[in-house]
Amino acid sequence: MTPRADRSTNVCRLPRVIAAFAVAGLVLAGCQTTGMGEEDEASIEDEMPLLPPDSVPAAEPGTILLVEKALDEGRIRDARVLLERFVFTFPEDPRGKLAAAELRLALGDTGGAMQIFRSLVDEPTVAADARQGFGITLILVGDTEVAFKELSAAVEQDPTRWRAWNALGAYYDAQDNWEKAEDAYRRALAVRPNEAMILNNLGFSLLMQDKADDALKPLQEAMRLDPESPLIKTNVRLALARKGEYRRAVSGSGSDTELAKALNNVGYIALMEGDYVLAEAYFLRAMEADPTFNKVAWRNLNYLKSLRELGDEAAQIPAAIN
Repeated sequence: MTPRADRSTNVCRLPRVIAAFAVAGLVLAGCQTTGMGEEDEASIEDEMPLLPPDSVPAAEPGTILLVEKALDEGRIRDARVLLERFVFTFPEDPRGKLAAAELRLALGDTGGAMQIFRSLVDEPTVAADARQGFGITLILVGDTEVAFKELSAAVEQDPTRWRAWNALGAYYDAQDNWEKAEDAYRRALAVRPNEAMILNNLGFSLLMQDKADDALKPLQEAMRLDPESPLIKTNVRLALARKGEYRRAVSGSGSDTELAKALNNVGYIALMEGDYVLAEAYFLRAMEADPTFNKVAWRNLNYLKSLRELGDEAAQIPAAIN
């Protein structure tokens, strides 16, 4: 992803992050995009129905609690098996339908999830959760204004719906309404203080405001809670690079591919700062480090070349690689 023009710096700005649901979402960070690839699609197929209808054992009413716990913890296969049993025994139970919608959302079936969530928004026992899920799904498909109405209704009905607050934070970030975005993330954290994705979103929101020092604390706490998250690692590196700590930003990279991404992202930050020489050096190093052709670094190099051809060479600040 190449940098985008920014009205305040005339160079570029950080892309926005949307991470509305703990186990299913669309996430963007830095110059790298995290989406659904071939391996993810294959894993989704693995999570599809496991039992033939005539062999599904009966469930107890309390089984839905186990389904919800599995979904909350991201144990999709367990949730799928348990939910199949529950829905077979209690097909009209609203919580079972709600869990079915959440499962579809977790598996990337936004159309199916949206249809179920919409059908439940007037069901008193699950209305707030249904509006939360409906709003999150609408954000993921790009219908942000309707999503805002549903998410606002969800937290009005039940202020403890932390995923709705988290999604509202992403909505406000997209409007550059930083004060309301931070308030939404703080409300989400009040309910779910150890949720890495909320901390990540709060940190990235601060980073988009050019508050790298403030951003680093929640981002590092997010990485402590979820040390294997590529998204959070990327955002910590972006914050360090924005502080000018380029060496730290690329240190600790594991594989050659991870190092290449880190180098590219540091180059991206250098480009944002108007340091074309340093940016070019990091983009070239990213291409050298990547065992395959690094399309992102290549696009960023071409973007840098176009800036120079347009006469932005004068903005260059010569610097050596840290």
